Amino acid sequence: ERKGGFYIMENIIINRSKGNIKEKGFNGLSIDYVDIPWYDSGKRIQKLVTNKGINIGIRLDKENMTRGLLQGDVLEVIDGEAIVLNIIEEKCIVVRANDLKTVAKVCYETGNRHSPLFYSEDYSELILPYDKPMLEMLKKLEVEAYVKTMKIHRDKSISSVNTSNHGHSHDH
Repeated sequence: ERKGGFYIMENIIINRSKGNIKEKGFNGLSIDYVDIPWYDSGKRIQKLVTNKGINIGIRLDKENMTRGLLQGDVLEVIDGEAIVLNIIEEKCIVVRANDLKTVAKVCYETGNRHSPLFYSEDYSELILPYDKPMLEMLKKLEVEAYVKTMKIHRDKSISSVNTSNHGHSHDH
């Protein structure tokens, strides 16, 4: 059947998150994950397949487009099973920012290269998607930076703009 621009076998079209799996109300449900990279968590329209093979379509409403989808978001509940978003771990650059000078250097240089920048879970480190030239540049600046495989959480974005959009403009 064709619905909202998608051919969906199970007829599941998702417009918004129903909450997070950590919240009350989702206890006791079995879980079927849908794995996506962090940069797809802000896309308005997607066709995805869960780990158990359920085809789903995502067409985020305006409010959820701004927020994006987050780790653990419950996309749908079907017959006692929650379809839950899982952000895939990927290679990242982690920067230990021990002082304001380091934070300023990192923010300036990553911003100058239009790279997304995120806080760590406890806000003690800065996280960037892995990019070899960026890592080399940070090391030349004598910034403590290392590579780690981890999840990038869009709700920890330092940017005030949608981080899923890799395009940019210099209009002022």
